[in-house]
Amino acid sequence: MPSFNWLNLANHASVELRNSTKRSDFLDDKVSFVFTSSETNRTKKYVASEVWKMLREEMIYLVYPTRNQLDPQLKCWYNESFETIEIFVDHFRPKGEISKLTLKNADLEDVFLMQIDADSRKGYWFLAFDYLNFRLACKAANQMLHPLPKPENSKAKGKSAFFPLHKDSSVAILAGGITHEKIVFLDPCIQSDTELLRFNEIGQALPSYSDFLWQHCRAIFSIEIYALNHHTYLRKGRMNIWKRTETLIKELDEAISIIPNQIKADEKKEELKKMIAKSSEFSAVAIDCIRYHKQTYSWLNIIFPPHKLQK
Repeated sequence: MPSFNWLNLANHASVELRNSTKRSDFLDDKVSFVFTSSETNRTKKYVASEVWKMLREEMIYLVYPTRNQLDPQLKCWYNESFETIEIFVDHFRPKGEISKLTLKNADLEDVFLMQIDADSRKGYWFLAFDYLNFRLACKAANQMLHPLPKPENSKAKGKSAFFPLHKDSSVAILAGGITHEKIVFLDPCIQSDTELLRFNEIGQALPSYSDFLWQHCRAIFSIEIYALNHHTYLRKGRMNIWKRTETLIKELDEAISIIPNQIKADEKKEELKKMIAKSSEFSAVAIDCIRYHKQTYSWLNIIFPPHKLQK
């Protein structure tokens, strides 16, 4: 949980926003507000983006409490890549106007588009300062970008201000209503959602379900809009993690079964454990690689039972 001081500031900002007659201007930093810190007893003017910037630093500390400040690498919660400077606080449910999603923004079949309401609508301004609605996101996942190098006729992809719902879903107008929404995008903070994606040896993100069930539909949309297969560096990064995990499994098998070597076996186990840690880059890929090889190497079931392989 963020600090007491930030929560007080966020609560104060929420009240100011609720009472504002120009909410869009408030969220665009065109309207400031005054807050007196209970810790320092100092009064200061703020704009909305300053509150989110302060939370970014707190979120980084909460997620990586032992992180070396000299290490600039941070993990995007949407695509699992390591980034340096360009990690942003993303509002999972957009705070401003929600954009209409069309075929101009994604390569999607009609069978998927028929299941959703992708029209523009008012955003979730009431969640603008709710830290439970925030995710750390890199530029590639959060903003509309073309792949690099840019192929001919490529589409810009990214989460941006999209947030479609199931066509029969209710739409929240207050914070209490969000639990009743049937959302399309997979939420990286919900463990069951992360299991709706899987990864293969060539670095592709794929749906865990292979038919047109709603879970499959959500995975397809998330892969497209989060641009999970859009950028070459993501696919290459995942492929390298898969190869390294596979190599470690084979080396561990040798140290356990072929030429027993306890010291080497322990080293390989520790490295595998680091690769599946949530703070590691593309940890879900390493998890899927271990799951894939359990049929070949039965001892993996003992070292890595299901509860230790949660994404």
